[in-house]
Amino acid sequence: MLRTIGKTRLLLSLSLALSGGCFVDKDNPCDANQVHLEGHVEGCVCAPNSIIDADGAGCTPCGENQEIKSGKCECKSGFALIAGVCQESALGSSCSVEMPCAAAYPYCSPMGYCTSSGCTSNADCTSGYFCDKSQGTAFCSLNPTGLGNACTTSADCASFEASRCATGTCQVGGCAAASGPRCIAEYACCDFTPLAPSVGDICVPTSSLMAGKCPATNADPVVRP
Repeated sequence: MLRTIGKTRLLLSLSLALSGGCFVDKDNPCDANQVHLEGHVEGCVCAPNSIIDADGAGCTPCGENQEIKSGKCECKSGFALIAGVCQESALGSSCSVEMPCAAAYPYCSPMGYCTSSGCTSNADCTSGYFCDKSQGTAFCSLNPTGLGNACTTSADCASFEASRCATGTCQVGGCAAASGPRCIAEYACCDFTPLAPSVGDICVPTSSLMAGKCPATNADPVVRP
């Protein structure tokens, strides 16, 4: 996911260059792990499979066997974080009646991948998974793709299940519609259409609700039968 960053840094660099206080390398104006974006908007963006640093001033590449999930570097499917390194793991590997799961993650989910069951909350699941209690057996299910990834417009989220850009991250949209996606555990459906039509109805963490009401609108979350 690419995202324009460092606007203040670029403006400062330009100011210094014009005043003779700093030399800007026109052939390589960006920092490490960044690429130069040209077109209607110019600037430096994170290189593929790199994420923005916490201070917003640089980028860090994901490690070996990692990819961007929910705006963070996480282990790829089939890998788990062991001793600080993403190593091969049965979590997320394909399974079926003919190909059962290993003991570490013994539950074969309805979607056909190995995971754990018996969770009571999202905290019981590995990062990138949530506790799904909607299908009888509670199990750790993969988050919607793209959830939490950085974005500037919904076009950045279009290829993900979390296809709506809101407050700079990809979120699950369309949750108020009868045929729309349902919010995962510990998320609630809030309709921001009256205040922000471009945001519309999205799933937000229940921790962001205020006395049970949706933030900004003070309306009750949408509850579907």
